[in-house]
Amino acid sequence: MMSGTHIVVGMSAALLLPPPATASQCVAAVIGGALGGVICDLDAGSGKNDIYNRDAICGRVAAALISVAALLADIASKGAVSTYFSTHINGFRSLIGAAAIAALCLIGRKTAHRTFTHSLLAFALFSFSVFLFCPPLARPFMVGFLSHLSLDILNYKPLLLFYPWKKGFSLKLCYAKSPANTAVFVGGLVTLAAIAVVYAMRFA
Repeated sequence: MMSGTHIVVGMSAALLLPPPATASQCVAAVIGGALGGVICDLDAGSGKNDIYNRDAICGRVAAALISVAALLADIASKGAVSTYFSTHINGFRSLIGAAAIAALCLIGRKTAHRTFTHSLLAFALFSFSVFLFCPPLARPFMVGFLSHLSLDILNYKPLLLFYPWKKGFSLKLCYAKSPANTAVFVGGLVTLAAIAVVYAMRFA
């Protein structure tokens, strides 16, 4: 699936599984869902002539902008994420988590597409690192990451879910850029809009 689809589905899933109890948890779900939804595609290249590479880059930028906007809202409301950062960011645990995330991202950039970063091993390592760095983001990040794997396994190109085992898994139902991707993207947007309306009324 394309990056926009992974972002909207990642955020929608993070906002639903389970539903946040507070507005602050909504912000954490948006950040974690967006980042978890696209981080798997760090292994996509940067070739300017490849539509999938350009899409992956646009996805990273979009997820970063969404996260920054959500974080600013969290800072303004003194939410869980900014509060944790302000009290723990210089702690040894957070530094270890940040270093681990950076190392995993570098490894992911060096691996072939849909190998390491699309595996359960990467899911476990990234999730634990995010938990060390900022616990409020861990659960939504995990949901976003799993939503990416769930969508990509529908594609024809297999995922090495049990990397480094070379056996790939694919349901071979659609291509990444296909009408199915458009349908899931629109469905994700509609779901996200409905969630936004419900939570806006709930936390107003």
